[in-house]
Amino acid sequence: MKQYELLCLFRYENEPDGTLPPKLETVVSAIQKYQGSIISQEDFGIRRLAYPIEQQTTGHYVLFNVSFEGDAIKPLNALLTIESSLLRHQLVTYVKTQKPREDDTPAQTEKTQGTSSSSNDAPAPAKVTLSSEELDKTIERILEEKVL
Repeated sequence: MKQYELLCLFRYENEPDGTLPPKLETVVSAIQKYQGSIISQEDFGIRRLAYPIEQQTTGHYVLFNVSFEGDAIKPLNALLTIESSLLRHQLVTYVKTQKPREDDTPAQTEKTQGTSSSSNDAPAPAKVTLSSEELDKTIERILEEKVL
């Protein structure tokens, strides 16, 4: 069996955060229809979209790790494309990466060792850490500002 990751972006239907989207069962039944098995399912919750999709500005993300035999991916992909409860979906082959060996790590550059051949020795900007709620509020404030 071959493993895949399926990321689904559901229409936001004013469900409270922390609950699964109401149309999740349609995707689960589609996976089972084509003899797929769900290895894991992770709810990423309700997120603001980078740009409106079909007049929607928020969506509910769910990630599935699934396995299929044979060519069941093509009809599943076609079925998910026409599913009205999904704004978008992405189905990719799951590849487990290996941890890099110590001798494969790149050597330190001169700059990280303390010597610099660059004439631009400006200090790096300070890192600012924000919680996801603070970041969402900041983005909303920026988007609401009038642009010249």
